[in-house]
Amino acid sequence: MFSFVILGNTLKDTNEKSAHFQSFKHYMFIMEDNLSKSLFSMVNPGVIEVLTEDEKILAEGILIRSLQKKFDRRWIWALGEIGTPTVYEFLMDQFQKEEVPYTKVNYAYTLVMVNKTAPVLEYLQGVLQSEEDVEVKKRALNALYWLYNKPFEDKDRQQLYLSILFDAMSDSLQDIRVNAYGILKDHYGMREFTPADDPVLNILSSSGKREEYQEAVRMFEDRIRSVEVTPLSREKIIQWIKNLPNNEAKIRISDCKVCSTIPEKSEADMTRNESLNEYKSKLETAVRFAYYSNEVKRCPICGRFFIYKYEYEYLVTNSEEDEYLWRTDIDGAMKLVDSFLKFYDFKNVITCGQFLKVSY
Repeated sequence: MFSFVILGNTLKDTNEKSAHFQSFKHYMFIMEDNLSKSLFSMVNPGVIEVLTEDEKILAEGILIRSLQKKFDRRWIWALGEIGTPTVYEFLMDQFQKEEVPYTKVNYAYTLVMVNKTAPVLEYLQGVLQSEEDVEVKKRALNALYWLYNKPFEDKDRQQLYLSILFDAMSDSLQDIRVNAYGILKDHYGMREFTPADDPVLNILSSSGKREEYQEAVRMFEDRIRSVEVTPLSREKIIQWIKNLPNNEAKIRISDCKVCSTIPEKSEADMTRNESLNEYKSKLETAVRFAYYSNEVKRCPICGRFFIYKYEYEYLVTNSEEDEYLWRTDIDGAMKLVDSFLKFYDFKNVITCGQFLKVSY
């Protein structure tokens, strides 16, 4: 066990520190060193956050001295959480010296945790364009994931970041294509506008030619460009719903491979670990209300509408949490829309392909 750390010429006993600090030492140095396990199964993410400033300095010293002797992913993650200028300088020095790709990518990953402007984009681009092992390339993508919602002020750097990800969507490795696509969906806020049967994902998940993957990129870019934000209008929502494909449904419920598996009405008591995910996961969201779980959902095969409703009531003795799903038609869908428009001050409508979101 690490019972001390040398800072300058002073020997600091760490056994007298808080329980949080002792827990930090346990997670970082006592637990079984098995990198095949998920990182968060080994490290309690709250441990470092609750250390005092003095304890963080001690932790920083322990981790730096440890990493100078041996690379351990838990230790480098912990340094990223501490994130001081001293940590950044140390990590950058290690990154520049490192020659092993897996280790170097992990340093790059932690550098962008500490500072999004860390000059590692070109290196990560080189890794993704190389024939490196898939795990190394996946770690490179993980580093880029940290930046999906942190745009660069420098437009050239931002364009480079996006170019790296779009290029990775045409990679020869399926995992890389799919992961890059996932990061870009988060960056552009496109997850809620992605169909259940996603043609882009279908292409990227299959064995094909680079030209096919590039076509998937173009399809995704078209989806991004199709996003339209307009002032709230009930008439616009009605017309949009009426214009959806397969409206009204042209096949019987018994002939639809989705609707035939979903009851007319269903409910679940979530306090008893019941769930409607089995049914919800088969449906697309047609109309979503910002910050609310109630939705107009739709069968991706025949186009039939469903209402999904979530209810939560806090009770001192026993809270209630339920979800409901039932089949409906255009009139039923508009009743839900009207109930929300009546009570909440929504401002605009966002449309993208076959999706619509009512937002503030």
